Amino acid sequence: MADPLASVEKIIKVALAIKEAVKTVRKNKEQCREIRKRVLRVSALLKRLQETEIMQDPAMCDSLEALEETLTHTHDLIIACQKKNIMCHFCMAWDLAKQLREVKQDISDQMVDGIFAANVNATIILTSIQYAACPLPPKNAGAVDISHCSHSTYDDRCGLMNHSKNNVPARSVLQSAPFSCLTKFSLSELETATNGFSDENLIGRGGFVSVYKGVLHGGLVVAIKRFRNSVIFSQDHLYDELNLVSKLQHKNLVKLLGYGYEVIQTVVREEFQAQARLYFLVEEHMPNGNLEDNLKGFRLDWFNSFHIIQGIAHGLNYLHVQHIVHSDLKPSNILLDSNINPKIGDFGIARMLDHGNMTTRDVSCLAGTMGYMPPEYIVEGILSTKYDVYSFGVILLEIISSMCSSKPARRQASVEWAWEVRRIGLLIKEIKVRCNASEGDQIKRCMEVGLLCTQFNPADRPTMGDVLEMLNGKKELPTPRKPRYSKRRTGEGVRNFTLSVPNDGEGVRNFALSVPNDVRL
Repeated sequence: MADPLASVEKIIKVALAIKEAVKTVRKNKEQCREIRKRVLRVSALLKRLQETEIMQDPAMCDSLEALEETLTHTHDLIIACQKKNIMCHFCMAWDLAKQLREVKQDISDQMVDGIFAANVNATIILTSIQYAACPLPPKNAGAVDISHCSHSTYDDRCGLMNHSKNNVPARSVLQSAPFSCLTKFSLSELETATNGFSDENLIGRGGFVSVYKGVLHGGLVVAIKRFRNSVIFSQDHLYDELNLVSKLQHKNLVKLLGYGYEVIQTVVREEFQAQARLYFLVEEHMPNGNLEDNLKGFRLDWFNSFHIIQGIAHGLNYLHVQHIVHSDLKPSNILLDSNINPKIGDFGIARMLDHGNMTTRDVSCLAGTMGYMPPEYIVEGILSTKYDVYSFGVILLEIISSMCSSKPARRQASVEWAWEVRRIGLLIKEIKVRCNASEGDQIKRCMEVGLLCTQFNPADRPTMGDVLEMLNGKKELPTPRKPRYSKRRTGEGVRNFTLSVPNDGEGVRNFALSVPNDVRL
């Protein structure tokens, strides 16, 4: 097996050669420019993925080898487009155009296949993918964070939200407390609430944030996020997030209660003083943690699982009506209150779409968590509400898979798992305890909805409004297409396992499922 890191370096080298070669093409100029964008986006992503364990996965290694060969062939085609050929000019141009279309699709397929097959949970933030004549981002231009905590985590946000379109100085705006619906807390108030940010109050930690349980004056229990002093998280970014989240009011979104901002002067040497900037967000406390932790060990019965699925759908539909794409929907960012009501949190990379255009090209940025990002965004930077629909579909299928007696399928693997289960058929053969037949119908319907939400083509995915009607049986379900990135071959035999559904403390209902031998569960 080839060295994956060496393959990435070769891919980046060929990508830069392609970028230079496109400048002097004579034929198929538009196609060559589109290929350049795709190649540089893929190479920038691979450069950042070098820092994760995804590169050691055999599936990713195979895809890298194939991608290296494809890019080398692509470079040869672009060089051919530079040449002025009088003989059979139109025939050659047409043949080149056909080959360029093919390699463009191959680049996408090989990259997506590798990432989806590796199935690694990595949060990636890139904000400077270069398409002009300049080098790829330096190694410290982006960030990779793989983290979990009982409240939402925070990664390299880099001003993604709205890109700070206004020029209002964030410091002066924050100090003047412009958000009338939010409380501005002082550092001393938050220190008192958390016993001096003691370890006993620590409930989560991410790349640039620590989350503490706090009790405000008056007894209100809250979650307090303290962001580390970093050039990554700035006043501008805090303002962007406050400006967006303060306007959102929905029962299935984590409620932001207030914020804090403090500048502390620190004497490093007699002749030098440093400023330490502290930023805080104060949110409602979610006593039942996040969905990811609850899925482990199967803590949820089907009644609560379906309630959570519906709640997430309602929250997302609300965001999409407001033209907001969350961009990082995953189980660790879905929190559960005391009544198991789901609430979507962590709007650090949420973005607002133009009201006149619900789809945009996020060409210079790439932000989200692998396994929940849709293929069109990974490769082309197409950002729309269908990004969140895809993430929702993966989560829905993860919830169903988590109730199986064998090892649950996580992230992208849940899509392939669901397709194979559907292909054989979800058969209710035996119910050991009193059973509500509608539960089986709900499970099958939810699996269909999950597959529809994770369709390769975003146009084939439903809106969240449609999803709500489908979940409630008010809208007919179209037939989902087979996932394009599913590579596993069907085995000859079939094995059985059970889907265990607790029955309100009265025992467990077992649904028997038949699955091919070749499916990993």
